[in-house]
Amino acid sequence: MRITHLIFLSTLASFCSNSNAEDVTKGREYETCNTKYCNPSLSTSEFMESPPLEGEIIIGETFFVSEEFPKLYKTAFQPKKVISVYNPSTGEIFENEKDYSITQSGILILPGSKINEAPAGFLEPSWSEMSTYGVKVSNEFKRYQYAVTYKKEDFYHIKKVGFIKKPKEIKKMRLTFFGDSISYGSDTTHGYVNLVMSTLEKNSPGRFMYRNNSVPEISSLNASWWIDTKLNDKKSDIIVLAFGMNDSNNITPTKYKANLESIIKKVRLKNHDTQFILISPIRPNPKSKIHNHDYFNKYAAALKDIAIENDNVMAIDLTSAWDRVNKNKRFYDLTANGLHSPNDYAHRVIADVVYSAMKEI
Repeated sequence: MRITHLIFLSTLASFCSNSNAEDVTKGREYETCNTKYCNPSLSTSEFMESPPLEGEIIIGETFFVSEEFPKLYKTAFQPKKVISVYNPSTGEIFENEKDYSITQSGILILPGSKINEAPAGFLEPSWSEMSTYGVKVSNEFKRYQYAVTYKKEDFYHIKKVGFIKKPKEIKKMRLTFFGDSISYGSDTTHGYVNLVMSTLEKNSPGRFMYRNNSVPEISSLNASWWIDTKLNDKKSDIIVLAFGMNDSNNITPTKYKANLESIIKKVRLKNHDTQFILISPIRPNPKSKIHNHDYFNKYAAALKDIAIENDNVMAIDLTSAWDRVNKNKRFYDLTANGLHSPNDYAHRVIADVVYSAMKEI
């Protein structure tokens, strides 16, 4: 517990020590989705053109290639038709039957392919990484992550428990997102928060205002310290809470549930009609030493219980959706840092899940 808190406080100090940096202890102002990183064009680009889980086409699903892996790289869903294979960083397009061939389960890299593989030993952690995390932690994974666009036949239906009440009259909705580094958008070009808001803005122009009060490194415990400054500083129609990754260091599922229940209760003491969307966490590297891997399913179950026990609370099972996407894949296909951060494509998966809870509002 003490080590985690020291890491958190050190991170907080680094944010606040820079005079040009925002004060992460304070809530942001609401804004419209009309910026470089949040605008309706994102929802019509490759980022959210086709929902990764419930859509008919998978656009740019990433896979990590290595000399140490078998040459067959499976797709999340069985491919009905492969449309293209390319490098998402450079845009280079690879040739079928020259760089790769198509199988019933994915992509087979051919001899002489222009698809560069990570060299042997790339995944080996340094001594310090091994002693601290148990895995390699680096932003270099994207160098060997490629993308495939394909049509699929099967679909995954997102699991939700509880209900969000529609407003009696059309009004501008105020949304507050509050989570850890994943919700903050660390290690990604377009985080899921901006992707969700871009899609909402496209489908309902001018109807939503939002703010992202997420902070890297925090847990549900840290979140409970900042209710007055991050959540109760301004009235929200809907608050999206997304915690669990950092909780798994040392916070039991029982305490995790209690922390989130406390947040809901304290917000509603001031704003009784605020509604909540609770997002269960994705999973870290299965070899990570700093996460308690047995907690994640229990966290998801705790959120479902909260939604059942409280009115106007919805729990979204992102954990199960993450498991389905990774059923046929490796962790390194969707990671941005090798430990816990999702890459750009993985953020689109998360956005698909979160948007499913909001599209009927």
